[in-house]
Amino acid sequence: MFKFLSLCFVFIFWSSAVIAQTVNVPTVSSQYFNLKNDNSAIKIYIQYEASANKATILWEGKALDFSQTTWQQCRANQTQKLKHELANQVPVQVHAPKDMPAALLLDLYSWVQLSGNKYLHLVGREGSQMHYISLPVMPFRKQEAAYMAFAKGDGKAALAAANKLHPNTTTIKSEQTEEVLALAEARKKIKRASEYIPTELHYVFVQADGTLKYKGDVVNPMVLGSMIQGDLAAAYEGATTEAAARNYHWIQLQLFPKVSYQDYLTALVALQEGFYLYWDELAFTNYEKSYLELESLKAVHLQGTSPMLITQYDVAQVQYWQNKLAPWKGKTWAVVD
Repeated sequence: MFKFLSLCFVFIFWSSAVIAQTVNVPTVSSQYFNLKNDNSAIKIYIQYEASANKATILWEGKALDFSQTTWQQCRANQTQKLKHELANQVPVQVHAPKDMPAALLLDLYSWVQLSGNKYLHLVGREGSQMHYISLPVMPFRKQEAAYMAFAKGDGKAALAAANKLHPNTTTIKSEQTEEVLALAEARKKIKRASEYIPTELHYVFVQADGTLKYKGDVVNPMVLGSMIQGDLAAAYEGATTEAAARNYHWIQLQLFPKVSYQDYLTALVALQEGFYLYWDELAFTNYEKSYLELESLKAVHLQGTSPMLITQYDVAQVQYWQNKLAPWKGKTWAVVD
């Protein structure tokens, strides 16, 4: 019915049947899809053994530890010919099995945050076709400070706090090494929500059995998108000017323990559809066209009026924002930043 633009919510087809045989990816269906190639992406293949509760990353025919070190090696091997700023622009294409605990995906998400890449392309299946959902990675510049604050009560260091939340995380790079400085400089050239602080997080909970809760009520995934569309309309009031960062509508996707990757991806699809439904509404109102019939510049402009900000901060990051925002009332935006 509708088709997504590239880098937003994109479905992709692969002619190779090997991928499907390697990883039993989730089944995901949506009225919004497009077939695109994703050849330049960093490829990550995850296997999960439920009986041992163990995940591994497949690389060159080997099953390697599911760890930040392995991620960094895979990233370096696939971007070795690129400069730092270009390596950060490359999306990360993730093939993960549907029965894998979604918490493992959040580990990978945190590593990508630290590395500076902008998008995860989460691979799913619809019928016989393979496709992906593009998830913008919300940058978190105060990563170490968040873990320090989280660990303050029992005196643990930032790395210990990170390991508590993400057991497979091995490093937090805070030293002023040449590589870190180069990455920091490269990130300045990337236009994304780096400076934006969530003034308020609106929670969508994914419970262990896959049910969704929003505003205290259990909701059907097919209904959630329409609810998000209505909330966006109330928050932005149909404005066609670029939204101010302090007025952004942020949605925090909060996962209960043991949520499966399949249920996580189903929830994510519903949330993203809410944004596209709202953009479609704006497109018809202002241009008498559907959103995906618009010229690229107009479509990008509408995105700027109500950016897709779906976060999945871990508990330390959420606590950090709450502590920063608590005394903010009445102060200027610059004080918080």
